[in-house]
Amino acid sequence: MRVQPEDDTGPTETTFGQGPNCSDETKREFYRRAVLTKIAIESAAEVLRSKTGLHRNLLKEAAKAGVDTQAISEVLAIRFNDPDIELIALRERIKMMELSGYLPGLLDKLVPRYAVTEATSKEAEAMDDVRAFDQGTKAGRKGHMRNTNPGKPGSSTHVEWDRGYMTGQAIIADEMGPKTKPKAPKKTPANPAAPANDLHADTIQAVLDEMAQDA
Repeated sequence: MRVQPEDDTGPTETTFGQGPNCSDETKREFYRRAVLTKIAIESAAEVLRSKTGLHRNLLKEAAKAGVDTQAISEVLAIRFNDPDIELIALRERIKMMELSGYLPGLLDKLVPRYAVTEATSKEAEAMDDVRAFDQGTKAGRKGHMRNTNPGKPGSSTHVEWDRGYMTGQAIIADEMGPKTKPKAPKKTPANPAAPANDLHADTIQAVLDEMAQDA
């Protein structure tokens, strides 16, 4: 770090600071821990790329089947919003299309073609179940109480919400790590024939657990 003298009348020579006052051991330790957190970030990014690819492939498949994938994406983006608020916003957008002259006589053109085939009981149950799982996952991810399950006990929606809740809780556990500091691994004689990764697995996991505890 360069240190410039405050007094303009003094020497103009620039001096160099000595840097942080810590030991090389501390620097090595933090670098080692930074490597592990960087690996975790890169692994998460790879998972994101993989899941994003699966999602895009699904939308391509839907498009080939004649489904409007933009409509799917838009509803996915608002699925946790208040439906009454979304209804008002949608109504106002439609009305503005009429008022602006962009689509005069919009309702007369829209209503005759607006028809929804009633879902079969099996389809309706499947939609209710996936919606319950989706909402349960969000509740678990947000740390809500498990007893807030809105489904009727014993119903499929109750079961799916709870399954989603546990999925959301697992995500939290994976991000935060154990709440209590783990015990140090037992020292056992190293097996010269064992792979290098096995020799250091306990040490790496202990550091990851410690970082999660510190966070």
